[in-house]
Amino acid sequence: MTLYDALYAYVPERLQGPFWRAYYGATPHLGLAIPVTRLCGPVRPHGRPGTLVVAGRAAWLRPYLADTFFLSAPASEPLATTTIWGLPGALRGLAREADATLALLDSINARWSLARDHLRLPTWVDLGRSATASRAEIFRRNESARSDLRHIHRAGLKARLSRDPADLDRYYGDYYVPTTLKRYGQHAFVHSAHFLRDRYRNGFLLWIEKDREPIAGCLGEVRAGFVKMWSVGLRGGDQQWAKLGAYGAVYYFLGQQAHDLGAHAVGFGGCRPFLSDGVLRYKRKWGATLAGRAAMSYDDLCLGWTHFNSVVADLLDALSVVFLERGRLAALTCLAAAGPAAARDAERRRHLMWTPGLGRLYIVGGRGWEANSTAPPDCELLRPEDVGSSAVWCARLRG
Repeated sequence: MTLYDALYAYVPERLQGPFWRAYYGATPHLGLAIPVTRLCGPVRPHGRPGTLVVAGRAAWLRPYLADTFFLSAPASEPLATTTIWGLPGALRGLAREADATLALLDSINARWSLARDHLRLPTWVDLGRSATASRAEIFRRNESARSDLRHIHRAGLKARLSRDPADLDRYYGDYYVPTTLKRYGQHAFVHSAHFLRDRYRNGFLLWIEKDREPIAGCLGEVRAGFVKMWSVGLRGGDQQWAKLGAYGAVYYFLGQQAHDLGAHAVGFGGCRPFLSDGVLRYKRKWGATLAGRAAMSYDDLCLGWTHFNSVVADLLDALSVVFLERGRLAALTCLAAAGPAAARDAERRRHLMWTPGLGRLYIVGGRGWEANSTAPPDCELLRPEDVGSSAVWCARLRG
C-alpha cells in the first residue's frame, strides 16, 4: 500500500476529490521524477511496427494496450526521467521518433502543461441507466443481452440482498480483493476495507447465488434515490463463475434491486475512456449509458501525435477515444481502411460504437472519403488533414 492509499482510506468522502487533486497536483512540483518509457511492437491489425512514448503513471495502460493495440506485449525501454516543468519539452523531443505519446497526469497539471497539443481523456468514465426502465426497453433489439439472460436463468442464478456486517468481511477478503488483483495485477487499485465499510452504512451486498451458495457479489450504496455499484467480485477471483453468467447476473439483478428500492437511477461504475473497451460494451448491453467523467477520476490521459500516419490511424481505430468537448462527452475514431471510406462504412462504425450519452462521434476516414459521403446522425466525418496532428485537432476543438 502506498502512502496515498493509506491516507485516502480515512479521508471523509466530501474531501476525497480535493485530497486527490492536492496530493497528485502537488507531488510533481516537489521535484519528483516523472518516468518516460518507449513501447515498441507490431500493432493491430496488420502487424506494422508501432512506437508509443508513455509518461507518468500511464504505465498502467501497458497490459491494456498489449491486448487492444499491440499484437503482443510490447518491448519496454526506459528513456528518461523528467519533472512536470520539463515534461512538455521532453515529449516534444521524443515524439519525433514515436508515432504517438501518452501521459497520465492529474487534471490540473494536464490542463496547464499539455492541453494545447494533447487530446485530454478522462481516465475513467461512468456508466448507468434509469432504474425505472422496463425490461422491454432494456432488451429491445439486444439479442446478446436476451441470450445472456436466458443463460442466467438456465444456470439457476438467483440474487439475495444482505446488510449483515459479517458478510462484508467475507465479501472483501474472498470475493472483491482476489478478483481485483487477478484481473489487474500490479496495476490494481483496491479500495480499503474502511472505504467500503463507509459505503456499506447506506448500502447493501447483492449476492449472486447458485444452489443457495454465493458465487459472486457486488457492493451498492443508496443515496438520494440513486444506487451506485462500488465494487464487484467473484468467489476466489475464479473466472469459472464469469463463464457461468455471474457478471451478467450482477448487472441484471442490481437493476431490479434499484427499482425495488424506489431509486430513479443505478450506476454501474466506471470504465476506461475507449468505446472499444470490453467493459464499456458489456455494461452498454445491459442498458448502461455514458454519464460523464467518473466521480473519482481526477486524472487525464493525454494523447498526442505529431503526424497522422497509419499507426495513429490504427490506434484510433482500435480504441475510439472518449474526451470532453465543452462539458459533454465526445469520441474520436478512425476507419483505417486501404482506400477511401464510404458512407456505409460510417454507418457501420456508428452502429458498432455509438453509446448513448455521447454528444458527437467524430469519424476519420484514414484514406479520405468517397465523393458525396454523408455523416450518420450525431456524427461528423473528418479527413486526415483535419487531425494532421493532435495540436491541429485540439485547436479545432477550441475554435
